Amino acid sequence: HRQLIKDSFLVELVEGARKLRHVFLFTDLFLCAKMKKQVAGKNQQYDCKWYIPLADLSFQNLDESDNTPTIPLVPDEELDTMKIKISQIKNEIQREKKANKGSKVIERLKKKLSEQESLLLLMSPNMAFRVHNRHGKSYVFLISSDYERAEWREIIREQQKKCFKSFSLTSVELQMLTNSCVKLQTVHNIPLTINKEDDESPGLYGFLNVIVHSATGFKQISNLYCTLEVDSFGYFVNKAKTRVYRDTMEPNWNEEFEIELEGSQTLRILCYEKCYNKTKLTKEDAEVTDKIMGKGQIQVGPSLSSKDYCKTSY
Repeated sequence: HRQLIKDSFLVELVEGARKLRHVFLFTDLFLCAKMKKQVAGKNQQYDCKWYIPLADLSFQNLDESDNTPTIPLVPDEELDTMKIKISQIKNEIQREKKANKGSKVIERLKKKLSEQESLLLLMSPNMAFRVHNRHGKSYVFLISSDYERAEWREIIREQQKKCFKSFSLTSVELQMLTNSCVKLQTVHNIPLTINKEDDESPGLYGFLNVIVHSATGFKQISNLYCTLEVDSFGYFVNKAKTRVYRDTMEPNWNEEFEIELEGSQTLRILCYEKCYNKTKLTKEDAEVTDKIMGKGQIQVGPSLSSKDYCKTSY
């Protein structure tokens, strides 16, 4: 009774090149697929790149000598140039709509917009999310949000508690499973503006003032800090970070941030334990990482912009 738990578009790093993939997490396996080029008149199809049974999947590589690939970073200036281009094309589309120009001009602009947004989605993530199979083979995805990376790990670990047996699929079984992904997928479009319906909220633009006050409910004394993420141009970016509040169970940061919104709809907050003792650090993705202690999110829609002040607790 294999069922789909979660699917999403992710960027895979393959021999130094960024590739857009559609990944599917089933009750017993994790499958990475590539969308085939659509031929006119034919249904959408997937090509399976690889899969790992959940019983064989780990986030830590047992072979520490394995050279982890360096992530090719795209300079911020390049990403900013792409964003400016996207904004300009959006403005052009609005002007053409108001002027009631022919749909051909708008279609051409929409195609240009789609190309630029796809490029930005491919080039912007730089946070490694690694998975390994039992033979030590590693696969690297690039994610722009630590919130999403944590979500993937949590949901996979939860599912692994029910998976004890390793297995392998025959080529026919694998083909049938990959074909079924077309019907099973829950995320049908890459998160581009172009794929939004006209009546969908375009998100908020401008500046949002956020005050991170305090946190409670910790069971032991820790060094704690928070980060804030917002969605921007279809993906999430880290926008702010509080100072580390040391040796406490009730941190009071009381820090204010001004966050730029670029078509944003969601604000996420993550609370971390800062680990100064290197021997206690969580080791995942071949990197030493601070531990996420809690996370939450809030929708930032037009209703929020009409209020002067909105207090939210998690």
